[in-house]
Amino acid sequence: MRIIRNYFYTAGYNLLILLTPLLTVPYISRVLGPTGVGINATTNSIITYFLLFGTVGITIYGNHEIAFIRDNRKQRSQTFWEIEILQLLTISCAYLAFLVFLFFE
Repeated sequence: MRIIRNYFYTAGYNLLILLTPLLTVPYISRVLGPTGVGINATTNSIITYFLLFGTVGITIYGNHEIAFIRDNRKQRSQTFWEIEILQLLTISCAYLAFLVFLFFE
């Protein structure tokens, strides 16, 4: 029963992700106008590059490592916090690189 409930929660969430832009994009484009939408899209694409650099596949690596040691609670907790610290460091480096980018832009 939990699997079915989780499936419906996930399906509902994915449906919400697909429908939200259909409702918000017309309003945002009317309010911002063509120039504002272009500036928003450009800014979003640049920030996405830095976010991509900051995560560098740590989520997939973390899922693999946690699944590999799922039975040992202490080691799992230690691995989790090591991965979180690694992700914090990489995102901080990406944030600093973004600030440097903004300074020279």
